[in-house]
Amino acid sequence: MGQAYKRFNSIPAKVLKGEWSDICYIAETGGLDKKEHEGFVEREMLKVIDYFDTRQHYSQSLVFVKSETININVGFGILATIVQFRIRSAY
Repeated sequence: MGQAYKRFNSIPAKVLKGEWSDICYIAETGGLDKKEHEGFVEREMLKVIDYFDTRQHYSQSLVFVKSETININVGFGILATIVQFRIRSAY
């Protein structure tokens, strides 16, 4: 097996099938087990929320909506998780 890799990128919700909207990201890892993948996703989600919250008006915050993990290639240990956020306004 090759070297492990991790990616976390924004993805346009309009390219996703189903009920995905607002702000979406995809986390992809290779060479990690499911627990390591989930830890990576959690850390990256917190980074996105923190980045948003420190750069936006205090009346808005980024809220986690849902996520879904997919086995892309079991043989190579490639996992992907789609994560959806929405912006919540205090008004």
